[in-house]
Amino acid sequence: MVRAINALPDRSRANHAFCCPVAKAAGRRFLGGGRPNAFAGTLHPFGPASATGPGRGGTVKRVGRQPDGFTLVEMLVVLVLVSLLALGLVSTMQTMGRTQDRLEQRFAELDERQVVRAFVAQILGRLSDRRMVPLQPGQPPYAFHGDSAMVQWLGIMPARPGLGGRYWMRVELGRDDGGMPALMLRYQPWAGETTWPDWSRARSRILVAAVSRFEIAYGGGDMPPSEWLPGWDEYQQYLPTRLSLRVDTMEAGQWPMWVIATRALSAGGARASMYSTGPGR
Repeated sequence: MVRAINALPDRSRANHAFCCPVAKAAGRRFLGGGRPNAFAGTLHPFGPASATGPGRGGTVKRVGRQPDGFTLVEMLVVLVLVSLLALGLVSTMQTMGRTQDRLEQRFAELDERQVVRAFVAQILGRLSDRRMVPLQPGQPPYAFHGDSAMVQWLGIMPARPGLGGRYWMRVELGRDDGGMPALMLRYQPWAGETTWPDWSRARSRILVAAVSRFEIAYGGGDMPPSEWLPGWDEYQQYLPTRLSLRVDTMEAGQWPMWVIATRALSAGGARASMYSTGPGR
């Protein structure tokens, strides 16, 4: 090869001297003098390689493989979010359950209230006009007496198994077996007596439990509808034609006031009396 170069003209020999170092450098790179190739993992013959391909003046960067799946931090974040959603769902279900229980309790209280109101209106709505003692001039003693906290009378008990007919009855605020105040009904069959019975021997039944207040007011046929009396004794000239009852309970609070129209039942049967219902006081 040296002889071939020497045989060249002077100008060709100069050109060959200029290109020879480039060829020698290229040969060294082909033989192992180059930089690593980032893609093939071998020496690149044309200079430094970058992460995206061969180039000049860059550094060698290896492209790492992206890991599959989720990291631990991502899993923890997901678990926290799922826990919060589950907690909110459980709280919502508990609230719905409590609301359902309150609604059922409210409906039960309303049903009980309607039953009590209907029963009390039925037994207080029919009063017997029998006299307690022989008639005295100006003082007809009807079998009816009441004040603001109690009322007792001779009336008709609604037909029930083992019940029915004329009974002595008394409604007052008493105590239940647990010592709590309750609206009580005491009753005893009438056997023709002309005096009030011994109420300690009468049977009793709780009408409304946990009562905090009970008041009764009385109205007559010759009284204005808005006027009420706090009591009515047996020496009134006639039986009351309307009653007003107020009941407050510890759980449900104040019940709506209700007015009961009464009618007098004579010894020979039922006889309707004049009555009126006022708006209450």
